[in-house]
Amino acid sequence: MENTSELIDENLGLQNTESDTDLDTFSLDEREANLNKKEMELKEKLSEIKRKEELLHIIEMEQKARDMVSKRGLPMEAVQLIDMQSEETIKESIDILQKLLSKIKMEQTAPAVGDFKPAEPLTYSQRAELYLTNR
Repeated sequence: MENTSELIDENLGLQNTESDTDLDTFSLDEREANLNKKEMELKEKLSEIKRKEELLHIIEMEQKARDMVSKRGLPMEAVQLIDMQSEETIKESIDILQKLLSKIKMEQTAPAVGDFKPAEPLTYSQRAELYLTNR
């Protein structure tokens, strides 16, 4: 008795010859290769898109930092010192920089009254020389 799968195939009018099977297998392999190739191309495109998105994010954060720095009147060189991971870190960094800058400006102002030392008084000959030079 013949195999049941062969009987079913004969009843349905489907007969597989070895040459048909070889062609089907080849086309499946070819399809699989094409699918794998397309999958690799899509993965490459996806990784390229992700890389571009990361670069775009960096550019956007730098622009936000520049805008915030200019709004607060800080020098543009301060942008290089800012942590640009998120908007919160940008704000925190700018706050810290602004505090430091104001502290530096306060230290560069006139000395406190207690630190003032009067100049030595001029002698008679020094005053006479000054008078003659400014005449």
